Amino acid sequence: MISSDQKGFVQFWRAGTWERVAEHQVHNGSVHGLAISADGQTIVTGSREGSVKVWRLADLLLTEAGKGEIPGSAKPPS
Repeated sequence: MISSDQKGFVQFWRAGTWERVAEHQVHNGSVHGLAISADGQTIVTGSREGSVKVWRLADLLLTEAGKGEIPGSAKPPS
């Protein structure tokens, strides 16, 4: 299981026991979006400041990063 928080971290949990097995900072600010690919190999994180990052799940290697506005989404307050 994977979760994210307002400090820019993602946490990895052991299913069944809820034991946290790892935690990594992936953004400088709040993580507002987290998705796992269908094949379980990749996660995508999105932050409040508008950055989106693509990570290889096996070792949390950053494979792509970008920043921009998602069409139809609200802009964060300045």
